[in-house]
Amino acid sequence: MSFIQNPIPEATKEIEFYAGANFAIDSLQKMGVMIELKNVQVEISKDGKAEISSLKKNNIDQSKAVFYQSEGINTEKISEFTSKNGIPFVVTNYEESAQKSATTFVSIPSKNDLALMVLKYISDKNGNLVVVSDAVSALNEDFILENYPKARFVKISGKDVLEDETLTKELILNRKNFVLLNTDKIGLILNTTTVLLKHSKEYTIQLALLEPKESIQKEGFSEMRFKALNTIYPSYSSRNNLNEINKFKTEFKKKFNFEATDEVLKGFDVTFDALVRLFQDKSFEALAKDEISEQLNHKFHYLKDLSGGYSNKGGYILQFDSDSNTKIAN
Repeated sequence: MSFIQNPIPEATKEIEFYAGANFAIDSLQKMGVMIELKNVQVEISKDGKAEISSLKKNNIDQSKAVFYQSEGINTEKISEFTSKNGIPFVVTNYEESAQKSATTFVSIPSKNDLALMVLKYISDKNGNLVVVSDAVSALNEDFILENYPKARFVKISGKDVLEDETLTKELILNRKNFVLLNTDKIGLILNTTTVLLKHSKEYTIQLALLEPKESIQKEGFSEMRFKALNTIYPSYSSRNNLNEINKFKTEFKKKFNFEATDEVLKGFDVTFDALVRLFQDKSFEALAKDEISEQLNHKFHYLKDLSGGYSNKGGYILQFDSDSNTKIAN
């Protein structure tokens, strides 16, 4: 197997990912799995594309699998190269408009994948969807309408203030109302949640986010208002195995002498899951189609893409709960 690296790692993300990946390889080797690892630094051409020559020079065409921690760049040529050689190409992110080969497996769900999970959840509940957007986030409204045509959009003032009556006229009595916060503006989030809390006894209301809860936690909000509104949000992890994760973090720090971040966990999960699939009797593609798996922090549910290859659509809808931190909503 081979790991491809960018010539200049972005901050420490790539280093953290590969540390997690190496920990996964060590874990499997301790179980008696024979793994030969080759790290290859990809060269970038003048037009900003990955140079395939470096892959040829390092005999990557002989690999059983190729792994690449990508921010959605330099993927297409590598995808073509691995496809020609019939090698599974496991990449964390992929260029949005680029064609994927049949042997490409995008291992981390995109932001759109997570957002679609939330919209599907609301649709399955036959909820009345009310969307609160700021001027910038309103660009997402076409995406929301495409996937939830009955969504209602409330108007806000030029100063990103939501009037009480503007919101309540879109709410429906005796029906579940999902109010989607399509904004990261602190004032608008506080304004909207305050209005909703005021009317939560009159209407059945549940707050919803299109992104993981970290998107609001980083702003320093108290979780109390989100718990009171039973807020749902998408997540890569079910977060119900904290003992196992803490044990992993302790063992990781002993080996590498730094804390295991989410990026480390991603590197471990992607690598461990793919290698377990690789060392089975079935082909990697057959297992991707047939097997849903869960690792420490990620779920892997690969589905065929219209644009070619496979993408992981695994994840969870979690809910802020008044009695505990979170629970699985779906």
